[in-house]
Amino acid sequence: MKIGLTTYSLPHKKTQDILRGLIDKNKYSITLFEMPFKKFKKRDPLIKHRPDMFHGKSAKDLCKEFNLEIIKYDETNKSILQEQDYIIIGGAQLIPDDLILKKKIINCHCGLTPQVRGLDSLKWAIYFNQPLGNTLHFVDFSIDDGEIIFQEKIDFSKEDSLDDLIDKMYQEEIKMLINFEAHLKNPFVLNLPRTKPNMRMPKKLEDHVLRDFDKYKLKFTSNYFIHETSIVDQDVVIGEGTRIWHWCHLSSGSQIGEDCTLGQNTYVGNNVSIGNKCKIQNNVSIYESVILEDEVFCGPSVVFTNVKNPRASVDRKDEFKKTTIRKGASIGANATIVCGVEIGAYSFIAAGAVVTKDTEPFSLVAGTPAQKIGWMSKNGERLDKPPNK
Repeated sequence: MKIGLTTYSLPHKKTQDILRGLIDKNKYSITLFEMPFKKFKKRDPLIKHRPDMFHGKSAKDLCKEFNLEIIKYDETNKSILQEQDYIIIGGAQLIPDDLILKKKIINCHCGLTPQVRGLDSLKWAIYFNQPLGNTLHFVDFSIDDGEIIFQEKIDFSKEDSLDDLIDKMYQEEIKMLINFEAHLKNPFVLNLPRTKPNMRMPKKLEDHVLRDFDKYKLKFTSNYFIHETSIVDQDVVIGEGTRIWHWCHLSSGSQIGEDCTLGQNTYVGNNVSIGNKCKIQNNVSIYESVILEDEVFCGPSVVFTNVKNPRASVDRKDEFKKTTIRKGASIGANATIVCGVEIGAYSFIAAGAVVTKDTEPFSLVAGTPAQKIGWMSKNGERLDKPPNK
């Protein structure tokens, strides 16, 4: 198979890394195609989106080392370009329209297209809280929107620095280009939404990326789901398998257990503790000093309070009353839990009730103020008498 590899005349790391990987396969006839290197106005970004490229051996030195031919990538050599089975992009700038050969030129974009396209894709993906990965694709007349061959999200850990992540992205990019043939035989496309291509990221937004990188890692390195519209403050702990839906706000210091569900527009106050396997429906406000033990159910629009005698003009943050919802309790839609009470284990609060005092375990309460009207089983079935615990 005849393979072309684009490069610059000066030393270029990406060209060297791809070339050595292709040669190690010992199956390709390789030609280097030199492109002109155009110097742009020097930039001093806060974040370098890939390792330093311009060092090592020049294209001519590589040709001598590996006994390769180097040819200009231009109109005079178009017939030679067309003879190649595929042309891999190493060092390259914009390819002239008349030298874009259909389904022949392969590039790897540092981003998951068509969701992230254009310049500084890694930075923009972090800025917009989108997944990171690389896209192997054919080059056409569009901006990073040619036919996709293969896509893969990047794996990284909470311990990775931004520089670690950038290096991983680059290494995976090189690996994907070297293994282009295998990806052609087994294509994979993620079917992501299409967005407009991005320009260079200004420094003030790079600063935003640096500031929020730890929060980004929190979202993408754990086995839980947070919808992109939700806000998670610093120092929030979220358990495995938990799902946090649209427009939620988790305040600083709050702790959410494993396998919980938080419906849209849920508010969780500072230092709130929520146990495992809790289900919280839409529009629930859980204020500071509230504790939910395991397996608590909160219906839509349940409200908790933390001050018994609030005044807008009086600061009573030092007077918050502790409210505890014991394991397995269910609180119906639109119920209000006045602060300072304890909801007994597996008790059941009817929809619309206003709870002003403690409830017994397994009790059923209803009304305003709520009164005991019966008993409930552990499985949520009404009983004539307290269950055998």
